Amino acid sequence: MYYCERCRALNENDCCDICGKSHLREVEPDDECFLIEKEVMWAEMLIEVLENNQIPYTYTTSMGAGMALKVGPLFERYQIFVPYAYIEQARDCVRTLFKEESEKNLD
Repeated sequence: MYYCERCRALNENDCCDICGKSHLREVEPDDECFLIEKEVMWAEMLIEVLENNQIPYTYTTSMGAGMALKVGPLFERYQIFVPYAYIEQARDCVRTLFKEESEKNLD
C-alpha cells in the first residue's frame, strides 16, 4: 500500500488517485490516513465511536471556524483521519454506522 503525503490518502499504486502525485512511498503505521468526510452531526457521532474503541484520530474542517459561523454549522464537513495501524478497525466502525454508504466510500 502506498501513501500520498499531500492528500494523506492510501493508494494501491505509486500514483495518487486523488491528486496525481507519482512516486509515492510505502505507508507506515503512524501515517495519518484519510478515513471519511461527513457532515458535522455524523462526524461527531463517528468520533464518539472511534473514542469508545480507543482509535486515535484527527480531523479537519472544510470551511474553517469563521466561515462556519457566517453560514452556519449545517454546511460544515469534517475530514477524519486515523493512523494506518488503525485503518481497518476504523473502517469497520464506519461500516457499522453508515451501512448503506460504506461500500462506496471505503472500497
